[in-house]
Amino acid sequence: NKPLWLTAVNLRLECYRDKRLIDPAKTAIESLLKGYPADQDLWDFLAEWAEAYDAQTERWNSAGNPDQGAAFMGLALAVYTGMANIALKQTGYQEYLDVIQFRMAEILMAQGEMDRAGRLYREILTRTPDAARALSKLGRIYEEQGHWDRALEMWRGYAKGTEEGSVEWLDARYRIALANSKMGRNQAACDVITMIRVLHPDVGDEALLAKILALEKTVCVKAD
Repeated sequence: NKPLWLTAVNLRLECYRDKRLIDPAKTAIESLLKGYPADQDLWDFLAEWAEAYDAQTERWNSAGNPDQGAAFMGLALAVYTGMANIALKQTGYQEYLDVIQFRMAEILMAQGEMDRAGRLYREILTRTPDAARALSKLGRIYEEQGHWDRALEMWRGYAKGTEEGSVEWLDARYRIALANSKMGRNQAACDVITMIRVLHPDVGDEALLAKILALEKTVCVKAD
């Protein structure tokens, strides 16, 4: 009986949540995803529990218990993963896929799983090549991993979709210059920095301006 099945699992998950029993909750979620048909009732059920686990994550983090917050974050990831699998298989839910995968990637980044997060952002970009959020997140991941050629590609794509002169655009241009400098292309980096300084002297962000000026001193070295 499908309604009773969901009711029983819901009661079980409520009990596990209140008692902070993480592993049994994850097992119950996985069993439900394997056995229950992917219909609107299951989708609504998963959406409610994803929101609930996100709320628990925030609650425990705010209470100064990041370990407990991380445990509930893992449960949220399990639920979002189930929702993503449904959205990948059923066209009626595909409009939600980007939002779900963005949230999954955020969780993975918080868990230090940069490679897995990167794969999700790349999946999003295959569907939406100009997704600014995915471009910027992937750019930061590549920076952290030292893949400066890939970071350069992401920031170039991101800059194209932002308003010229905005703080976001200027930050992207700075990161383009930084990537060039990391690859030994100081002249290319200097050209970008010079363009920023000439065309947009009022950066509008003191921290960003400080980084631009510091990089300028490194890459725009004048001959004696």
